[in-house]
Amino acid sequence: MSKYQITVKQTGNQSTSVVGDQTQFLVNFNPSSSIEDFLAVLKALRQELDVITLPANAKDQAMHEVDRAIKQAKDTPPDKPKLLEMLNKAGEIVKSSSAIAAGAGQFWKLLRKAIAWLV
Repeated sequence: MSKYQITVKQTGNQSTSVVGDQTQFLVNFNPSSSIEDFLAVLKALRQELDVITLPANAKDQAMHEVDRAIKQAKDTPPDKPKLLEMLNKAGEIVKSSSAIAAGAGQFWKLLRKAIAWLV
């Protein structure tokens, strides 16, 4: 199983984060971002999994992890370390799939945004 190194630099109300593949991105979560904003990202992430081409088993496993994350995010308070673990696992499943479609770019963008909210 792959390990991902996550580095976060806080800059004002935005974070610049680097995740595993060394892709840099900006997210606009700030201290006032709500759990509802986070849940919206998770639901969009789930929808992306519906449209990208993955082997059925990999897709089911990744969807299961995102569904678990959605359920965990609704707990009061949500367990951020568990959420981070679930999202990283979903990312590892998609990344290790041999049939990643070109359309997976939006999946990675949403996954990074969700992870940034947690750290």
